[in-house]
Amino acid sequence: GGSASRLAMRFFQGGLPKPVTKTGSTFLGRRFEELIDERSAELAELKFKVMVDGVAERDDIALVRYLCSFGSVKNTLEALKAADRVGKEKEEVLRRAEEGRPLPCAERVEAYQKVCSW
Repeated sequence: GGSASRLAMRFFQGGLPKPVTKTGSTFLGRRFEELIDERSAELAELKFKVMVDGVAERDDIALVRYLCSFGSVKNTLEALKAADRVGKEKEEVLRRAEEGRPLPCAERVEAYQKVCSW
């Protein structure tokens, strides 16, 4: 309950990092090898900071996509940290969904799901 509310508040208050470019606009149609070579210095700095800050490791393709989207090593590192936080906060939800067990608050949401049609 409380952590989901805090996450929602942070999201709606703009607490999560925002990309500086439209998703994919800086790398669509380009080979990842080319992007990795082009941003190799930033990628090396980011890998070091990821290791030092204890951020979950990602492969070069994921890191260069984040770099292209968030523009700088600093912004990218913040985005990676935010992704890790959201993953930890959603861990219980994801595990229970995988196990087919609803969350205790599911009945409060179900009434609204029946009204909505996607």
